[in-house]
Amino acid sequence: MAINDSLLIFFIKHKLRGKDRLFTLLAKLGFRKLILLKAKYGIQLQLNPNEYIDNLIIKEGFYESEITEEIFKHLQSDSIFWDIGANIGIHSIAVKKNFPNCKVYSFEPNPGTLSLLYANIKLNRLDIQICGFALFDKIRSMTLHITEGNSGMTTLTPWHEIKFDTTIKCLTTTGDTLVSEGFDAPTVIKLDTEGSELHVLKGCKELLKSPTLKAIIFEAGNNLLENLDNDETALFLNEFSFKRIKLLTRNESTHHGLSNFVALKD
Repeated sequence: MAINDSLLIFFIKHKLRGKDRLFTLLAKLGFRKLILLKAKYGIQLQLNPNEYIDNLIIKEGFYESEITEEIFKHLQSDSIFWDIGANIGIHSIAVKKNFPNCKVYSFEPNPGTLSLLYANIKLNRLDIQICGFALFDKIRSMTLHITEGNSGMTTLTPWHEIKFDTTIKCLTTTGDTLVSEGFDAPTVIKLDTEGSELHVLKGCKELLKSPTLKAIIFEAGNNLLENLDNDETALFLNEFSFKRIKLLTRNESTHHGLSNFVALKD
C-alpha cells in the first residue's frame, strides 16, 4: 500500500479534520486520486474517499456485508449471480473471488461508477460479465438521475426530496429479454436500484417462475415486515411463491430509512 493511501485511510478511519485538504494536496502533487484498499472477503478495491459508499468501505472494511454473506448462503460452485445495481462491484467481486466457478453478471448504468467497476474487476483479475445498462419493466430510453458524492443514489425513479446533480439518457431492458437472448438465468439476484426494484421485478416474470432462482436480496423501507399485506413489492413476490421475506441485520454503520431483505420461496 502506498504511503498516501495509508495516510488517507488513517485520517478517514480516525475522523481527523483535514482529510479533504490532504486529498486535494496529494492529487496536486501527482499522487493517484483513488485509494487502494484490501477489503473483506480477500478482495482489493480502488476507492474514491469523496464518495459516500467508498468512504464507508475505507472506515469499516466493507459496505453492507450482510448482503454478501446472505448471497454466499445460496450459492453453489456452478451458480449464476446477477448483481443489479452493482455500483463499484463489491458484491460481484466478493462472489467471484470466493466462488470462482460461479458466473457473475454486474449491471451498472452510471458511466462514472461503471468505470470504477471495470477498474476493480481488473484489479482483482476476475472474469465478470459487465453490463453497462439498466434493467426495468420495458425496453426503452429513460433518464438516469445522478447525485455527485453518492453514486449509490443513482436512480431511474427520482425522489422529489433529493437534489440530483446530473441526468443522462439510459437504455433499459428486461431480465426476461436478456435470458431469451442468451444470458444465463440467475440462481441469486441482488437488487438495489433506488426505488425501481418493483419495475425490475416486473420485467423478470419468467425468471421468477424458474425453480433455479433461489433467493432475491433487495432494498426496501425499514417497516416492510410490518406492511407485507400492503407493500407492492412483497405482494408481487408473493405471486411467484417468494413468500418468506427476512430482514438482513446491518453489519456496518449504514443505518438509514431503508433496509436490506431476502425473499425466499415458500
